[in-house]
Amino acid sequence: LLDKSFDTYVALLAVQKLRAAYVPLDKSFPNDRIAFILEDAEVRTIVSQAAFREKLCDLQHSKIFIDDESQQIDQHRSYRLQFPVSETSPDQLSYIIYTSGTTGNPKGVAIDHASICNFVRVAAETYGIRKGDRVYQGMTIAFDFSVEELWVPLVAGATLVPARPGMSLVGEDLADYLRNKRISVMCCVPTLLATIESDLPDLRLLLVSGEACPHNLVERWYRADRTILNAYGPTEATVTATLTELYPNKPVTSGQALPTYTIVILHEHEDKLIAHGETGEIGLAGSGLARGYLSREDLTAEKFIHDFVGLPDNPSKRIYRSGDLGRFNDDGEIEYFGRIDTQVKIRGYRIELTEIESIILKDPSVAQAVVNTFE
Repeated sequence: LLDKSFDTYVALLAVQKLRAAYVPLDKSFPNDRIAFILEDAEVRTIVSQAAFREKLCDLQHSKIFIDDESQQIDQHRSYRLQFPVSETSPDQLSYIIYTSGTTGNPKGVAIDHASICNFVRVAAETYGIRKGDRVYQGMTIAFDFSVEELWVPLVAGATLVPARPGMSLVGEDLADYLRNKRISVMCCVPTLLATIESDLPDLRLLLVSGEACPHNLVERWYRADRTILNAYGPTEATVTATLTELYPNKPVTSGQALPTYTIVILHEHEDKLIAHGETGEIGLAGSGLARGYLSREDLTAEKFIHDFVGLPDNPSKRIYRSGDLGRFNDDGEIEYFGRIDTQVKIRGYRIELTEIESIILKDPSVAQAVVNTFE
């Protein structure tokens, strides 16, 4: 549980270096949600900052407050830690991201080291981030899109510029900050981008993801010397599975599969492929698939089906049913048409409307409840 700072990145790297798994939390999470996640993930130790001491005081877990321990940490030698390669297991758990669930509690998506290392390598080769770039890191680490804006720039040799700690920046406050920090690369959800009205002259690469991107945003932000990328991928496929470059004279699509990923269009109610060009459920396969849902074997079996196609380069031999509707267009790119179920995206966050309904219905004075989106 960390605010955006240098300490955050060091802590995440340290956990990975120890071959442990991290479970990211956000300061906006209610205390009961934090307590559920810690118990569900069988968390042993909480790494945090003194600013969150009060929020965590009722929890019995071992706690490390990095700023409180800074003097003790500084006494250690700063040599590079080395571990024998033979001790590293290729299927070791790397992190668990919690997303909204239909039962009233979030569900943990377990990602292995092999999956995240594969994604970071592929994205670093594909996105075009390079040494000398200054990359804005504005998302909470509890949102897996942060993996994209954090690890990919570091592997590419770029500079990370964290957002100001505290309240998230939006609109012209964000624009002023980005101009002041000379940000050249930004990853964000389209909703956040839409709040910025003035141009960012240093911005050469813009990656949007997390929700559908309106075409008018492409028209407004496109420049001949700026690349706009649109990425698509659920947490269960390790951050991003498809990518395309956006232009004002081209319809917005989700693009084509990244290297090592495969996209198929499935029948909504049967384990079979549908004809090219027809609309169905987007299925994902390849090296990026998650291990599954933590302690939810039933849901894992339902969503991660057996690879009945026999797809090449699919080590887990599974296909993930995303719940997203889509089809292949004539150019072989994915057109996205929303959800099959009641899940919605709000500022990039996946929210199961039934999760909110189930909480409301716990109040004995409520007989029925329906939750829907409002604009």
